[in-house]
Amino acid sequence: MTGLAASGWLALGCGVSHAADTTAHFTLQPRAVIDVARDRPGEDVVESWTWMRATAAGPARSGRWFLEVQADYVVLVGAPDAGDVEAAPNLWMGESGWAGDLGPVFVRAGHLVDRWGAMDLLPVTDVLNGQDLRAGPLVPIEHARVPAPMVRIETGQDQLRFGLVALPFGARSRVPLWGTDYSLVRQGMVEGLVDDAASWSTDPLLAERYRQLFTDLSNDLATLDAQTRRGLESALGTAGGPRPLYEAAELGLEAQSRLGPVDLAVTGAWLRSRVPAPRIDAGLQQALRDRTLPDTAALTGSESLVLPSAQSDRPRTWVAGLAAGTLLGSIGLRGETSYTHTAVLSEPWLDYATTPMWTTGVAIDRAASTRLSALIEGRWRHFTRPPPRAQLVGVPDQMEVAAGLRSTLARERLTIELGGLYDITFAELAAQPAARFRCSDTLDLGVGAVVLASPASPASTWEHLMDYRGGLIGYSSDTDAIWLDMRWLR
Repeated sequence: MTGLAASGWLALGCGVSHAADTTAHFTLQPRAVIDVARDRPGEDVVESWTWMRATAAGPARSGRWFLEVQADYVVLVGAPDAGDVEAAPNLWMGESGWAGDLGPVFVRAGHLVDRWGAMDLLPVTDVLNGQDLRAGPLVPIEHARVPAPMVRIETGQDQLRFGLVALPFGARSRVPLWGTDYSLVRQGMVEGLVDDAASWSTDPLLAERYRQLFTDLSNDLATLDAQTRRGLESALGTAGGPRPLYEAAELGLEAQSRLGPVDLAVTGAWLRSRVPAPRIDAGLQQALRDRTLPDTAALTGSESLVLPSAQSDRPRTWVAGLAAGTLLGSIGLRGETSYTHTAVLSEPWLDYATTPMWTTGVAIDRAASTRLSALIEGRWRHFTRPPPRAQLVGVPDQMEVAAGLRSTLARERLTIELGGLYDITFAELAAQPAARFRCSDTLDLGVGAVVLASPASPASTWEHLMDYRGGLIGYSSDTDAIWLDMRWLR
């Protein structure tokens, strides 16, 4: 969904200037988001996201150095009667490092984004970097990809060029796990589970003890501050990650060529899943499904020493891909296909399965003039051995179509943009219209909306989460909103 950002089909630059002089820039972009309907208890009715980005670049021996620091500050406001307000700052290194020639090879090293493939809205072979998913479709495109420590070595000429990418610590997406509108476990779900579990025991010797235990836990959750919850979320997100170097290291290979008017790229990678795959043991799954708690006999039996366990995995896979693109006059044609040996699919009751996956995508774009451009992309995913009850994806096949339109008016001071994604498999729609007005060379103002529609009801309770049958758009389709922002550049 981050691809629906208004100018999502514009490629990201590598952040390296080839000018001789040192340059520095700063961008500040505060955005206020207002939920248009209060249709779920605990939801955030107002959000404030402020993104900051500082970049600098300059000459270095045999090349250029470049430095980027990014930060955001988020404020989430719940319904007035709930009195729920939380705020959190985040600071991280953006694309930073050195790029230049070392003998016969060109090297980029540091904290980088390495973008593969030819498609923008529905990428197929762009698998190296993770994505920032914390704000769903609200994330600006320049903040969408998460840089990772890596080294890229290139050699060859324009007609045939080879690239090797090494990620010594791997990469991962920023996934919201708990307590926000776009989290996997949304507001109130954990609290609802704890309240329900207080009444699950029918053992006369333990029922009161269980009730008191879960009542105390419910009170603790009610008073849990946002910073502590976010710390727990961060720990859950990194749990199960491999140890550095010998377990976490990843590799990618790319060969680029030009055959007449056609640009070709063949890619391959050996990497881990960018999002964590949660799993709990069979006993705890059974307890959640049956709404039961251990009775006296179970606690005094041989199984009393076995505690329920939960884990978070990042399965490793290899991926092979092919991308091609060409121009026919003012029309651009692009296509990609890839094979993933071990794709991760979520299953009900906090479990996951793996399956091989084929993915194919095509794109057509046209610039009617310097003031009007349009883009449409389609993507088909086929899972060869899908589980019978996979969640959030269509099995065995899922088809999606995305489109973008951009027009500049008023002597290029006003820009009107529209991005949309339609999931054919689940009949779900996401759209993001936006307009920006450039007041000066350093300031522009924006207004837009996020519109989500699905025949499936959005997830609202713990049980609904465990057995959700809709798609990814429908899961949080109660977050329709309008937003206002400004962007200041220096």
